[in-house]
This record gives sequence, structure tokens and C-alpha cells, in this order.
Amino acid sequence: MVIAIVGFFNHDAFAVSFTIADQASCQGLPVTPTPSWEPSTNLCTIYGPLALNAGDTLTINSGITLELADPYPTTINSGEITNSGTITNYGMITNSFGDTFNYGTINNYGTINLDGGCRPYADDYICAGSIYNYGGTITNYSGATITDSWGIYNSAGTINNYGTIKNNNVFDNSSGGVTNNYSTGIIDNNGEWTNFSSSSITNSGRITNTGSNDNSGCICNYGTITNNSGGTIYNSGDILNYHIITNSGTINNGCGASITGNPVSGNPVINTCNSTLPSAPQNLQANAGTGNVALTWQAPSTNGGSAITGYKVYRSTSSGTETGYVSLGNVTSYTNTGLTAGVTYFYKVRAVNSVGLSPLSNEASATP
Repeated sequence: MVIAIVGFFNHDAFAVSFTIADQASCQGLPVTPTPSWEPSTNLCTIYGPLALNAGDTLTINSGITLELADPYPTTINSGEITNSGTITNYGMITNSFGDTFNYGTINNYGTINLDGGCRPYADDYICAGSIYNYGGTITNYSGATITDSWGIYNSAGTINNYGTIKNNNVFDNSSGGVTNNYSTGIIDNNGEWTNFSSSSITNSGRITNTGSNDNSGCICNYGTITNNSGGTIYNSGDILNYHIITNSGTINNGCGASITGNPVSGNPVINTCNSTLPSAPQNLQANAGTGNVALTWQAPSTNGGSAITGYKVYRSTSSGTETGYVSLGNVTSYTNTGLTAGVTYFYKVRAVNSVGLSPLSNEASATP
């Protein structure tokens, strides 16, 4: 069978660069068979695995979707991505059935959806949709999303998150570094998180670690976990700490969960029964004044079973890139002063309870 592999193709002495921007650039990719193009959705479909050699670059422009389709439904990882070069995504990458192996660099400004799932194979089932980061670097920028269905395995690699990562199985960090940055970083992990020796997790955003049918959402730490001021970790299972966890933010270990091994240093771990994160603040509005913008909003529709203790306002001068600006008490208005006339300011708000931070509110903007 002929599949799209040997990464952009059969060249050992030179590197190549490709940008998918339209039908011509999609169908001009040096893969066999020729990719298909759906003009109504700007969908470029490659049939089979995709590999990039060291030095190769692939850029997917905004508004373009790159799909790795599976022409061989009984083949293991028939839509896998193997990257030793650089992939930069401003659009969307979807993978119908395959894992992603990264030895190089992945920069995501858009959406990467690795929803492989499981299927019958021989007398058993095979599952795909995992991310294997072998010494590579994955950066997920603010407003971007990475979703995978079968786990993240970070081996001596680096993961920098400013956006949202949704992982639907185990998260293994082995001799690697995971940094969840600022207030925009969100990691939702549906499974057990193991931080092995010589590995580090640094959180300044929000990490939610919940269980699945196979485990209770345990955080098993043999390395170093640092939860910075403003960072929130919500864990539904036990914490097994065999090395160092430093907490300058909020760690909520769920109802009845235990901490074994070494104590957590810094702020005490909260055990809140029957409480969850609040929903997002509602109806954020921005009204311009002379050198200022007045913000108003309504409380979340649910406080998660724990009283709202405050709000955090996020601001930017471009849509969708808001970062943490100011922390407030339990109020529903704020006036941002000292602004530049003629500049448009964009805002979002989160609510805070004892569990952590809510999702972001709607965006509002005004030009003083």
C-alpha cells in the first residue's frame, strides 16, 4: 500500500518547507496519494501517516484544516504524525486514527484534535490518539486548544501551555518539563498524572485532574511540582508525594482524598467536599469614558457549592489574548483608568471560590 510517509519526501541532504494556504498548496504537497481539497470548508485531507524530517517545516494557515484520514481501517496508527522538524498551526489539525510522535517543535496557535479512540483489532482492541513528546518542544499559545483521546507521554521533552490542553487519559512526565503559564493556561486531565524523578511541573494557571473508570485521578509525584501564586490545582484523587511539592497558590484535593509521603510545603492543601469550580461570570459589559473603561458583570449562575470570594479581570489590546490584570474582592464592577485614547481594550473576567478559578466570561471591549 502507498501511504503519505517519509516526510516530504526522500530528501536526506536538504530541508524543505511547506505552507498550506489554499487548494493549490494543499494538493501540491509531495505525498501519495494526492491530498483532497474541500473548498466549502478549506479542508485539506492527507490519506495516511505524515512525517517531517529534521529541518523540515509545515505551516497551516488560519482558516485551513489539515486532516489525516485513515484509508486503512484495520491498520495500527494509520494516521500518525511523526515530527522531527517544525509544525506551526494557525488553523486546525485533526487526526482520525493515529498517535503523534514529536522529536522537534510544534507551535500551536489554533486547534489540534487527536481524537483517535479505540477500534477492534485481531482478538483485542487498539487505541490511538496519544501524544509522545520525545525530547521535543510543544508550545500551545493563548486561545489555542490541544485535545487528545489516549494520553500524553512527555519523555525528556518540554510542554509550554498558554492555552487549553484537554487530555483524556494518563499524563506521564518522565525527565521532562511541563509549564502551565499565567492565568490563561488550562490543563484538564482525565486520568492519573505521574511526575517521575528529574521531572518538573510548574503551574501558574489552572490544572484539573479528575479520575476515569480505570483510576481515581491520583497525582503521583517523584519529581518537583511548583504551584505558583495565582495557580490552582484541583485533584479528585489522592496525592502521593515522594519528592517536592511547593504550593504558593491553591491546591484542592477533593473530598476525602489523602496525601501520603512528604508534606506539601507552603499553603495548606484544601479538601473541599462536594464543591466544584464556579461557572463563568455572566453578561460582562464594557463602557468607555475619558481615559477609562467601566466594566460590569453578573455573578456566575452557580458558585460550585462554595461561596464566591472574588474576581480576576483579564485585559489585552487584541481580541482573545487577554492575560491577568487585576484581582478584586467579591464585587461585580471595576473601572480601568489611565488608558490611552483611541486604543481598543478587550476584557474577560473569572470568578474565584475555594476550589479555584471559573472559566472565562464572555469578552467585552471598549475604546476610550
